[in-house]
Amino acid sequence: MKTRYEGEQKRLEVMRGTVKTQLGLQRAQVGRLKAISAFHQGRVASMRVVAGARGVVQDMSLEEGQWVNPGALLAKVAQPERLKAVLRVPETQAKDIGLGQRASIDTHNGVIAGRVARIDPSVQDGTVAVDVGLDGALPQGARPDLSVDGVIEIERLANVLYVGRPVDGQANATIGVFRAVAGRQGGEPRQRSARQDLGEHGRGRAGPRRR
Repeated sequence: MKTRYEGEQKRLEVMRGTVKTQLGLQRAQVGRLKAISAFHQGRVASMRVVAGARGVVQDMSLEEGQWVNPGALLAKVAQPERLKAVLRVPETQAKDIGLGQRASIDTHNGVIAGRVARIDPSVQDGTVAVDVGLDGALPQGARPDLSVDGVIEIERLANVLYVGRPVDGQANATIGVFRAVAGRQGGEPRQRSARQDLGEHGRGRAGPRRR
């Protein structure tokens, strides 16, 4: 009986060591299962998308049950009371545009004053996107994605003779013009330095024209 008792004691010690190891493995397994459960709960929670700002849903082409990839566009939410104008300026003229320049936006239902707030550093389809912040009150009928016309004022010249830009005239170049003289037929040729044409994206044009 004594020998049997000693054998059972040793067996109990071995079983205690084994149980501790098994409990450690089971606790690790429980931890892994909890992590998997939290991951799937996070995926389920991520399916509920909330817009970052209050507004009106403008476009949503998804259908119920449709799968989308991370980062895909789900919907467009617009704030009708907070709009901006995006003007497409030819890349050859974008060098003259700077932040803070005054602009006027024609919505075909009214003209709104604004200022250049951002200039896109990249070029798309030969144009540069220029964001104009609107300072005045929005006219009736203004809504997102409305087609507008804009004029950016890059410079204002006082007491300047307004003439059209000649076909062969270039910015900051010298071209020949004819000045009309009283009592004489024809004109008197003169060389004049043409200022940059402001008519493409500014108010008015400054530059001589061959007549």
